[in-house]
Amino acid sequence: MRVHDRGDQVSSLASQLVDPKVVEADARDIEGLALVSFLAKQTYSQWAGDTWRPPSAAREQQRWKERFTDPEGWVAKALDGLELAGAVSVMAARTDGGHGTKIPGVAHLGRMFVHPEHWGRGIGTALLLQGVAEMKQRGYRKAQLYTGARNVRSRRFYERHGWRLGDEPEGYHEGIPMVCYTAGL
Repeated sequence: MRVHDRGDQVSSLASQLVDPKVVEADARDIEGLALVSFLAKQTYSQWAGDTWRPPSAAREQQRWKERFTDPEGWVAKALDGLELAGAVSVMAARTDGGHGTKIPGVAHLGRMFVHPEHWGRGIGTALLLQGVAEMKQRGYRKAQLYTGARNVRSRRFYERHGWRLGDEPEGYHEGIPMVCYTAGL
């Protein structure tokens, strides 16, 4: 049995990290974006429970189409080499669960997904940083996002990047309890 020292662990981790290219997506990417979010949601049963069922691939395509109809919205994709490895969107935050009036100065970061085969490789961080940069460039002063209340991995990720639990009451999306996180820009 070989004993690994801390240096071996760090080298091993570093070899798994990639330098993803994050670029703006367009409507031609809908099928690939939907596949990434569909596959990511297949893992939700780990924390959402065995009775939770993910939306269909067709529903995921519809959700991405909706993002491209917002003239003020922005959608990006992360590429690991030539592979679509993740996605994120930015839009104006709105009242009434995203269907009401715009909240002045507040952006909503949403639909952030990383293909499960690319987890732990820096894709999520690259998407989040590019999303935040886009919000700043558009003049937003504050950002919000929602994530699964029981999704410990996701919550820790956002907290590591400076996001804090918001004052919004817990809500539900696709039958999953959600919590709001906020960040100053």
